[in-house]
Amino acid sequence: MGKSIETDVDSSIAALKLALKDIIKEDPLYEEDFYLLRWLKAYNMSVRKAEKHLRSTANWRKENDVASLYDANFPMAWLESMPIYADAVTKDGSIACSIQAGLVDIRGMLEELGRQDFVKYLTQAFVQVERVLIELNKYKNRGQPLTENCIDGGTILLDMDQFAPRQLRSFEVLSTIGEVCKNVVKHFPYLGATFIVLNCNTVSAVLLKVIRSILESPSFKFEVYGQDRAEWEESIQNQIPAHMLRDVFGGTRPKEEKMKRDILIDRDLILSLAEEL
Repeated sequence: MGKSIETDVDSSIAALKLALKDIIKEDPLYEEDFYLLRWLKAYNMSVRKAEKHLRSTANWRKENDVASLYDANFPMAWLESMPIYADAVTKDGSIACSIQAGLVDIRGMLEELGRQDFVKYLTQAFVQVERVLIELNKYKNRGQPLTENCIDGGTILLDMDQFAPRQLRSFEVLSTIGEVCKNVVKHFPYLGATFIVLNCNTVSAVLLKVIRSILESPSFKFEVYGQDRAEWEESIQNQIPAHMLRDVFGGTRPKEEKMKRDILIDRDLILSLAEEL
């Protein structure tokens, strides 16, 4: 009789931990079952391949001092200029992030901050979202045997309304977005599961082509809609409770005044929202 799927997963995680014993002390994340399972699932449960790629990421994390970004605050001015929120959960218990990309002056931020800091702040966002995703996976699967299906990614809502052609006239904008997307693919397996793009037009389609060519895969699907709200509103509300969505994304969440903030994601808030489901 063959081994059960659960036993195979447990054995694979144990084998990966053993293979990584020399670097586990560098970051407790490398001992987290749900983190290791993300890598195993990304490489078809191959311990050898998961170890190889995770070691590459471990070197990248050390070189960029990524561990220090877990609990770091963002510069308030940066978040104020970034209408990006990670404060909702999907109906299946994963995180949902929303971005009003048309209101973000990527070109201006690159000119002001420089590419290195711009990429750093986005990496900081990925690190913090990843950590909460792992906690949500653990919460959703508490008490259940581990299987490949215990891992899922988040949902990203991207509103392209008012996206300016000026952004696309800069090679630096396109190459930096390309770098960020490649970092997600290489270093953050199963960070995303669904990418929902709203109000896409011929201008924003150029940027979307860059993003999609790098991120889209069997495990990271795209839904792309035009500027007719009726086309996308029902689809989004079928995936995310309306009361957690802002009006621009078809929800009923009370309109908030612009607030100063230095955190992107409130872990306790997200876990409490997951408990509501």
